[in-house]
Amino acid sequence: VSDLIKDVTKSVEFKSEVEAEIAVELQSKGIDDFSFVQNCQLELPNGDNFEIDFLFIIKNVPIWIECKTGDYQRYISKYSDFRKKIGTSKSNSLLIISDLQPGLSKNLSTTFDLTAMNLSEAKCYISELISGFQNKLEKEEGA
Repeated sequence: VSDLIKDVTKSVEFKSEVEAEIAVELQSKGIDDFSFVQNCQLELPNGDNFEIDFLFIIKNVPIWIECKTGDYQRYISKYSDFRKKIGTSKSNSLLIISDLQPGLSKNLSTTFDLTAMNLSEAKCYISELISGFQNKLEKEEGA
């Protein structure tokens, strides 16, 4: 099997794992008022093309997620610039890197003004992020 096929397979499996994690969190927190697109091609006002891995809208709040299994260094500046163009908050702009070494998340997040993390960190972060929406939902229903 060629390296390209291995890389593509690893990427697809990684994105599927992230998507499943988000779905489990949304379901377990009782949040069914959301929408999302996956692998969406966008054309930016300057004519550049950009593909996003995931864009979730939960309670009218966008959450943009990119998943990288390899050479993230080549793309991270582009992601940082894109985050500013679409206006998502740093905390709702996630770069999940499969093989990111422990300790690098904070430095990358600070340097590039988005939230970078490995998969195990992402599982905790996504759970907390979605819990925030659950709390918002409970307050609205109780009002």
